[in-house]
Amino acid sequence: MNTSARTYKARQSALAQKLPRKAILLMGHMEVPRNYQANPLPFRQDSSMLFFSGVTTPGSALLIWPDGTSTLYIPFPTEADALWHGRQVPPEFVARKAGARAVFPSETLEEALQELGKMNVPVLALPVCEPLANEKLQRLLGQTITPAALDNANEELLDAVIESRLVRDDGEIAEMRWALEVTATAHRQAMMATKPGVIDSEIHALIEAIFKANGMTSAYPPIVTIEGEVLHG
Repeated sequence: MNTSARTYKARQSALAQKLPRKAILLMGHMEVPRNYQANPLPFRQDSSMLFFSGVTTPGSALLIWPDGTSTLYIPFPTEADALWHGRQVPPEFVARKAGARAVFPSETLEEALQELGKMNVPVLALPVCEPLANEKLQRLLGQTITPAALDNANEELLDAVIESRLVRDDGEIAEMRWALEVTATAHRQAMMATKPGVIDSEIHALIEAIFKANGMTSAYPPIVTIEGEVLHG
């Protein structure tokens, strides 16, 4: 989705205004290895990180200051990254696009949080579903942060984030309509292709191919089975 830096800035500022005199840490997901360190599972960024910054880089974090400005912490590309993955987007460009005023290497985030602690500025954060990132978040803040154990301050942040994300702009609505259109096409094509002799995996592959051809991934794996009486296959 082509959201502007101005929109991200406005979202960050509005969130900060709902929680005066507090800092907000949005933690992005990390890559999870599949069978060895250099072969990760397919990556999907945390939804709140996407909504407030659009940053898709694994291992990133956004720190929103009490004045509504933000700093992006991101793994800086190395020579090896360029060798294996081609030319990398400069961190400064990622930060500008995210509406952040500055960008620093992700390993410096701990130092920034320590400075906030010295200034007695509370740092609020929400848990993330990716375990490695959530473990790092808990370590950085020295708190137990899980979906089942939110303290009052984090419940306050949760309410503010939910309120922010309930509002959809024209661009988001257009993206949602396009996703629904492609999903409907995938369902129709799958139904048309279903006939005696066609196995489940062929229908599954057809659905995924339609998503891929439209630059999308499925939010959940398609459930394709002859055992319709079994919940979720």
